[in-house]
Amino acid sequence: MKQDLHQPPREFSPYPGITLSDMGDIWLAGDEQVTMRTPKGAGNDVVRKEWGFYLTNSLNANLKAQGFKTALVSSGTAEPRLYVLLVESEKLDAFQAYLREYGMVLQAWLDEWQG
Repeated sequence: MKQDLHQPPREFSPYPGITLSDMGDIWLAGDEQVTMRTPKGAGNDVVRKEWGFYLTNSLNANLKAQGFKTALVSSGTAEPRLYVLLVESEKLDAFQAYLREYGMVLQAWLDEWQG
């Protein structure tokens, strides 16, 4: 794994009213993994494979057991963009408020898919 942490973080605005802090870059070699954690310790793994990435753990098992719901949302713009978001189950009200504030549309809860 190679990393380039930004000190200080680069701040930018991808959308009016949102400011993000770019903390840096991570380069993974094949079969390397990093885990992103919430303050309570729940985590999501990103794994590099020779063909690309696994961006999440299993949606309907591991993430669900850790208290995440997985949402497919669209931007609600003239040319909608699609996003996969991991939502902490106890923060669904804040998530719904976020969707309303930014005009996003919940398309599906992917963790509820039954095949």
